[in-house]
Amino acid sequence: MLSKENGLVVLGLLPLIDWARGFSAKGWHRHAALVTGAMAALCLREVAGPGMSHSPPMNAAAMMAENKLSVLGTMMAKITWPAPLTDSLHIAYLEPVNLPAAAALLFLVGFIAIMGGRWARIGLMFFCLALVPGLTAVASRFLIGERYLAMPIVGLAIAFAAIAPRSPKLAWLLILMAPWGWTSHQRIADWNSDLSLAQSAHNAHQSPYTASWYGHELGQNNQPRPAIQLLDYATSSEPPTCDFSADWIRLELNTNGAPAAIETAMKIWNRRCAGAPGVRGIWAQSLLENRDTEGASAILTPRPDPCTASLAIPTVSLHLIENQSGPAKRCAAESGLPLSVIQPEVNRLIAHLSRAQTNEEALPAPPP
Repeated sequence: MLSKENGLVVLGLLPLIDWARGFSAKGWHRHAALVTGAMAALCLREVAGPGMSHSPPMNAAAMMAENKLSVLGTMMAKITWPAPLTDSLHIAYLEPVNLPAAAALLFLVGFIAIMGGRWARIGLMFFCLALVPGLTAVASRFLIGERYLAMPIVGLAIAFAAIAPRSPKLAWLLILMAPWGWTSHQRIADWNSDLSLAQSAHNAHQSPYTASWYGHELGQNNQPRPAIQLLDYATSSEPPTCDFSADWIRLELNTNGAPAAIETAMKIWNRRCAGAPGVRGIWAQSLLENRDTEGASAILTPRPDPCTASLAIPTVSLHLIENQSGPAKRCAAESGLPLSVIQPEVNRLIAHLSRAQTNEEALPAPPP
């Protein structure tokens, strides 16, 4: 409930309720308490770490425009039939809309709008209002999350309560909430760790996006072989999900050696994923591990400015090989990595390259 979408849209609920009551309730302190609570929720969210905002990619508007009907239809359908529960429905890989579920919601909304009174219409107004932040978040992250529908459901609950007959005999309808409660309880286990959440997302809706995320988490938990298969699938799909392409190269390097890592880097290049975070650095490092300083230098030309963490080790190594200690120190400082991380890896790479050069010089001359 610390979602910033919930924290913002809840501010519109009390004014709508006051309108339904004919503005009979008085006192600005009621609104101040609501605003204070919402601001406190947003501050707690910031302390917890997710951040207050997320900048959408450059193609966000185009992708939303292309998939707007599918996104809206999927969100509508999930209100009446939320299964399978997942927060990782990427809009580039949506399945066909569940038309019966979407039609059921439209019928319910239409029936309430016609048969309900002021309270019912207030609920529907809040339902529509609460959808807007969720759609904005989807456009920002390309993901349809369950949490974006929490506040719209509050509006529907108000509207439905306004038209439901007031009878104690209807209490037995609460039994209908049992499956929802059980499903929500089962969902708690998915949030035990990043790995369990990624696995749940991939099992619920397999797509290149979930494969990439699940592969990343498997790699973080020392399961390289299934991780490599998932990352291969994620980048080979159309459109490819490139986010963790660097992880694939690194896993190949650590598991199967430098030649396999370089082959993987070429696949990533051909699949238009070479611009993904970290790819350039681990590709150059793989080339150095394969004793190809010219290839690594070509990958890192022009030299990165500023020198990020993913580029630090191969860049510092190349600078030192070229006897450029000043740029090497500057790159290490800009990367933000501690010397205790950079220096052992750089020393190992340089020693590895020096041994290769010594071995080449020690080879006997070919017969005349």
